[in-house]
Amino acid sequence: MNKLLLATALAAMLPASAVLAGTPNPTPTSTTGHFTVLLGLGVEFGDSQPNLGVTGKVLAAPFSNPFVVGGGATYFPSTQTFGLDLSGGLDFSGIAALGGYDFLTKKPQVSVGFAPVFTTLTCPSPYTVVGDTCQNLNPSDRRRKRDIVHIATLSDGMKLYSFSYLWSDVVYVGVMAQDLLEDPRWSHAVITGEDGFYRVNYDELDLVMVTLETWNEHGLDAMVLRDRPAEFLAAEAA
Repeated sequence: MNKLLLATALAAMLPASAVLAGTPNPTPTSTTGHFTVLLGLGVEFGDSQPNLGVTGKVLAAPFSNPFVVGGGATYFPSTQTFGLDLSGGLDFSGIAALGGYDFLTKKPQVSVGFAPVFTTLTCPSPYTVVGDTCQNLNPSDRRRKRDIVHIATLSDGMKLYSFSYLWSDVVYVGVMAQDLLEDPRWSHAVITGEDGFYRVNYDELDLVMVTLETWNEHGLDAMVLRDRPAEFLAAEAA
């Protein structure tokens, strides 16, 4: 409980990404794409025998519901003819059922097929999409820091440093991405950003980055999250 109150009190002093490292991660927002392609079977009526063909269509999903509209071409092997249609219908999790009209054969058409739904995942700032989750990735690349001083080592060998970012005069205490990459126990917490610099998901380490002022006042207790065993912590480096 005391740790939760402390993390809240730090909010005014820490970057947003550091504070959020101790809170539950948000769920990614899924945005459905506006276009898809259907591959399936089309059946046309109007003669004594229905005409079965192989169809391909480009479909648009202009609304948030499963309704789709589009058109395409159908090949009918029995008559060795082609058709061009406009159709509309519903797409349920990648399976679409459509009804439309073929302007070449001048017949109604019903088609069913596979129409994959393409989705894009997004996360609120400062979170980043990692797989199907939102992860809090602090900029922890040594190349983006200055005045780096090793101040403590945890009992499992993880090193903590004081540093300032190149663009700030505030002094923080945290880890170095390059250190984590050298150890398979922690390398999964490091992500390479689109800019080529490393970022660290502190949640994966059960730690939170703090200011040097907070470190001097509370020590390692200010950085540890969840239920890390007390014996995990090592004495401060000299």
